[in-house]
Amino acid sequence: MAIADLGERLALVDRGQKWVIRRLEALLEQVTHPQIRDELQAVLRTHEVNSDDYAAQADALR
Repeated sequence: MAIADLGERLALVDRGQKWVIRRLEALLEQVTHPQIRDELQAVLRTHEVNSDDYAAQADALR
């Protein structure tokens, strides 16, 4: 909340999303339990969609 500008705040959130994406991708290489793997893949997809949506709108937010 210390970042007043909405575009800058969303950019910060997106950097966090990208970090989560990288961590999940690395973690999924090690997970063999099918249900846990499916859940983590769903979380990964959500973060990827959010990051892609941000990228598509980023210029309009600046």
